[in-house]
Amino acid sequence: MTYLELFQLTQRPFANRPAPCLFFSCEEQEGAVRQCVAALEQATGLTFVTADDGLGKTEFALRLAAVLPAESWIVRSLTVPHAALTERGFLRRACTLFAEDGLWPSRDEDETHLSARLDDQLDGARKRGLTPVLIIDEADLIARSDVIHTLARLSSKGDGDKPRLEIVLLGRPSCAIRLGDALRRAGNDHAEFLRLEAFAPDTVAAYVQHRLTVAGAPNNPFTAEALDTLHQLTAGAPRRINLLCEAALVEAARHGQSDIDRDLIARLATSVEPIQDAAPSLAFLSNRASATPLTGEELAEVDRALDALRLG
Repeated sequence: MTYLELFQLTQRPFANRPAPCLFFSCEEQEGAVRQCVAALEQATGLTFVTADDGLGKTEFALRLAAVLPAESWIVRSLTVPHAALTERGFLRRACTLFAEDGLWPSRDEDETHLSARLDDQLDGARKRGLTPVLIIDEADLIARSDVIHTLARLSSKGDGDKPRLEIVLLGRPSCAIRLGDALRRAGNDHAEFLRLEAFAPDTVAAYVQHRLTVAGAPNNPFTAEALDTLHQLTAGAPRRINLLCEAALVEAARHGQSDIDRDLIARLATSVEPIQDAAPSLAFLSNRASATPLTGEELAEVDRALDALRLG
């Protein structure tokens, strides 16, 4: 018998994927969303939202996009694919995201034409009364100085009272330090810094109950002691909570166990490994002292990491 059958579930409640139906509203997330909206309304230009691994940066991005009304904002999201992303690659992606009527950039457009195209798109949105926002996930992977200078130019107020583009950068705390310094040196010294916090014990219990309810569970198999242990062993990180809860449901079903107690959670915690970032071997890029272009050796390491991901 599968755990879906044993616990009368219609879907996996703890799947590690951003799903709107499973989104859980809590003060840890909503407080950060409100602060970010306030920064955008003040035309800050550049907002860093940092969090340790597994604290829900992607869900934060989805929530932020959902609360900004379409009649006032045009919100687009971009995930940095790898550390070798160039200015041209970034501009092509941004132009495609903000394109109207399918007028996408051609493959042979260079940085100058792409930059002018994007400026026209963003200025056009402003004239229509819309504030353009670009949410950039995996900002830790931004390493090239040409990309950093482009971000600084787009998010700087220049001679006006508003930046051309509001940029929200999602990454680890070290990302805000490294990129914040690089962007200041590139010409943008105005930025807001926010941080996502881990779930408190009561929030962990409410989160588990919410996910089970959405998945159709008639009751909660996790005991109060199990939930306390869950918080202790996951440090309130949603990704780790999902992994451990999923493993607990599978193990309970395997033994026909209708309740999940603290002993089961504690036993599984030693064998469940947190999901790692997509490119762990690229972590060296987060520790670079400056935003200088990648060396040949570093580019080679990027290529090896990407090959490993494609083959893995």
